[in-house]
Amino acid sequence: MPDNTSAKILVADGTSYQESAVSGDATIASGGALTLANSGVTAASYTNSSITVDAKGRVTSASNGAAGISWFCCCNGNCVIV
Repeated sequence: MPDNTSAKILVADGTSYQESAVSGDATIASGGALTLANSGVTAASYTNSSITVDAKGRVTSASNGAAGISWFCCCNGNCVIV
């Protein structure tokens, strides 16, 4: 088995293990904690939101939107919100 090296993981191929560095949008600490890179979206609660999600399911943009328009229809004295 390879030597233990900080910020790397062991990957098995069915017969042996290979040491591999974590790369891409994640890092791993020597204690095993995995940290994902920020997506650029501010953590918040969004109202009437417009959300964009990438192919990996990550939210890549979010913004507050405008409230929808309500219409009032009054016929023969009966009014309803449409």
